[in-house]
Amino acid sequence: MRRQGSIEELDPQFSLGEMQAYIRKVLVERGLADQPIQNSLLLLCEEVGELAKAIRKNTKGMSVEANKADNFSVAEELADILIILGEIANVAGISLADAFVAKEKINAGRSWDLVDGEK
Repeated sequence: MRRQGSIEELDPQFSLGEMQAYIRKVLVERGLADQPIQNSLLLLCEEVGELAKAIRKNTKGMSVEANKADNFSVAEELADILIILGEIANVAGISLADAFVAKEKINAGRSWDLVDGEK
């Protein structure tokens, strides 16, 4: 029996690159690494939807239909999104750490609008 990677292998202060390598390792061990990138994109969309449900469930004044509510927290859904993003980056041969730094150099001079158009 193969031993699956364990999150305990990572230092608690792991880097984005170390997280991405861990994701690659465990998805290979779990037999999920050879999926087409389209499958990963669909999983990412699913996880983002679950994140939205978790936020609605945990935000005062927002409601979720009782029969559609789940028991996942916002933190758990964000973690799932990171895992799927890591998988997509691995399949595409992208270093998330390098991409993050490069994009932040571009973003440094930008201003962001809120959803309703306010700054």
